[in-house]
Amino acid sequence: GGMHGTLETMPLVDLLQGIVVNERTGTIRIEGREAQGEIAFSGGAPLRAHFGGEKGAKAVLRMLLLKEGNFNYSPLCEHGAGPREITEPFMRILLEASRLSDEGQKGA
Repeated sequence: GGMHGTLETMPLVDLLQGIVVNERTGTIRIEGREAQGEIAFSGGAPLRAHFGGEKGAKAVLRMLLLKEGNFNYSPLCEHGAGPREITEPFMRILLEASRLSDEGQKGA
């Protein structure tokens, strides 16, 4: 089954970690205030992402930094996931996002 909710109640970082740990295959659609985007996963690894004008890891970063918005997760079969465009290890993207959000909170 799918899942949906708001980023205020379920931060994207928690949602994505759950997908990685459980090796899920599917897509997450994000609707932010200024843009919307999507991340596709296969076996817990991010394959592709877009958000606003960004693609790939940069798009994932932008979505991770959103404070509000809605998400919608839909599971897919392994074959439906499509080609891989993100080569960075997911944990590296997460670390970068937490570093950037810390800097943001310090008022940098």
